[in-house]
Amino acid sequence: MAKSVQGMAVGGGSELLELRLAFEPAEDPQTADTYAKGTYIPWLLDPLQTIEFYSGNPWLAGIGKLIADGVSGGIWSLKAREYDLTGQPLDSASSDEFARAMAWLSREDICQDGVSLYGLKQFLRTAITHLEQTGNLFIVPTRDLAGRNLWRMAVMLPQYVRYIVDRGLAGEERSIQLYQLDPFFGAQYFVEYGKRPRGDRKTREFVHVRLPSTLSSVYGLPPWLEARDAVALDNAHRNYVKSFFSNHAAPRWMVDITQDPAWTGPEASQDNLEAVYGHIKNYLAANRGDMAGRNLITQYPGGIKVVVTPLDHKLDDPTFATTTKNIRDQIMAVRHVSLIDLGLPEGGYRATAETQSNNFRAQVLEPAASPLIALINRLLHTPQPSGLGITQWDFHIEFRDAAALLQRIETLVKSTGVPFMTQDEARAEMGLEGMDLDDIYIPANMVAVDQVDIGEDSLEATTPDLEPTADKTPADETVLQPDGNQPPLPKA
Repeated sequence: MAKSVQGMAVGGGSELLELRLAFEPAEDPQTADTYAKGTYIPWLLDPLQTIEFYSGNPWLAGIGKLIADGVSGGIWSLKAREYDLTGQPLDSASSDEFARAMAWLSREDICQDGVSLYGLKQFLRTAITHLEQTGNLFIVPTRDLAGRNLWRMAVMLPQYVRYIVDRGLAGEERSIQLYQLDPFFGAQYFVEYGKRPRGDRKTREFVHVRLPSTLSSVYGLPPWLEARDAVALDNAHRNYVKSFFSNHAAPRWMVDITQDPAWTGPEASQDNLEAVYGHIKNYLAANRGDMAGRNLITQYPGGIKVVVTPLDHKLDDPTFATTTKNIRDQIMAVRHVSLIDLGLPEGGYRATAETQSNNFRAQVLEPAASPLIALINRLLHTPQPSGLGITQWDFHIEFRDAAALLQRIETLVKSTGVPFMTQDEARAEMGLEGMDLDDIYIPANMVAVDQVDIGEDSLEATTPDLEPTADKTPADETVLQPDGNQPPLPKA
């Protein structure tokens, strides 16, 4: 059966309208025939799934919301070009072009999203949300009633967009059309930007920009977010990691150091054997703490045979009784080890607040805004009637409050950094009202864990009985590992 929702007609009409979200070809042959001509755009990730994943995850949605705040809160302006679009140097930019561009960008109805009209800043927020959620943004440049001048930008819903390729006759250039069953205006077709004839009031154009890195990389802590607290916090991280590797993560080894019977030279003395043994023992002792993960490179005299055999890895050891605590330790260790990977505790490097703000501006805000800046500049530079024909000025956004926004994101990260959160707790951290939702989230890998029973102290949480695994691991001692198909653990 088709899924549908009913609502009052736009404009105060009394007749109920039905928006079809899915259909059966036998029920609607005309719609089926229309869709048969089109093909869903081959997304790397299904937009419906990414939007659902994004919207249902407090970690992603919170960071995405703040990045949208940063992009939409930037100071926009027009900068004179040193060269025109053909590469010719400009002595001075046209004041008439500046006035026309400012008049258009300053309008309060420059953007249309459904039946709502927005100004430029609201458009930036809407657009960056689409880019955050799906990595793609489609807009429809609409013209005035006469069809002669660019009027506003209408935002399309990327999850409902299909494309139709007109291959034409032999030797002809093929064209691409977009098709969307718009919930407000019905079936819509769109041609590539710039191909709509002058005076044509029926044909619609589309512009597409991408932000390929956001959803695929901002799964938790972005790589630019470094610990900016005092040395005490760095020391706390170091001590935690040392304790973790000492108690849980250090593999057990069997090291045999003997004389090599195949050696034909002078025999190694007992002192030589003891020296090698002490060297390896000291390394393994250090490897349980501050030197976790480092490699041992050593030299020793001929005639000595060293055999090192790993026995097991404690994280996979079924003898641990407090499974959930181990999960918590594993998650927190990965998060804290990431800080060491940044060189914070042991590398001697600690970024200043100014350096981190510059990194945040250069690595997050500017890349997030760049597709939108390119989009608006394309509309400005394209000749009329598709664009405004502004050839001597560029749209630009400057970010002056990067440090303040970075602190807000750090606050969000720290507040949602506890291993287990209910949806209501996560919504509260984001400033949203509770909805009596009890599903448990682990922000570290963003998996809803319905089966974890969280007590007052999350460290005392227990897991339900599970079926024994193939290796005969007891059900109540099963070590829960993040699903390999889930996003990677975030850095912290």
